[in-house]
Amino acid sequence: MPFNSSVSEVHRVRGRFTRYADGTEKNPQEPKSRTMEAELKQVNDIYQQISGYLVTYSFQIIGALFILAIGIYAAKKVSTLVENLMIKKGIDVTLSGFEIKR
Repeated sequence: MPFNSSVSEVHRVRGRFTRYADGTEKNPQEPKSRTMEAELKQVNDIYQQISGYLVTYSFQIIGALFILAIGIYAAKKVSTLVENLMIKKGIDVTLSGFEIKR
């Protein structure tokens, strides 16, 4: 019998079970409702984990976005101020536009 690395199937003589590489066994005659219940439980667990992360880290994400918005606003104000100062001091308009990009 060839060896398959992902699923090493060993059929028991006494029953119709399939043994997988991780040591678990599955009955191929098992009704689909049990597998559906297991999949629904897995989806529910993943949903609970994601919602837990969102509750835990939501204030940090909102705070980071708020600080980013303030930084962008301040950078635009400083850029405008420096550009106006360069124009007032008589520096070439092309150079002042090149130095301060928005």
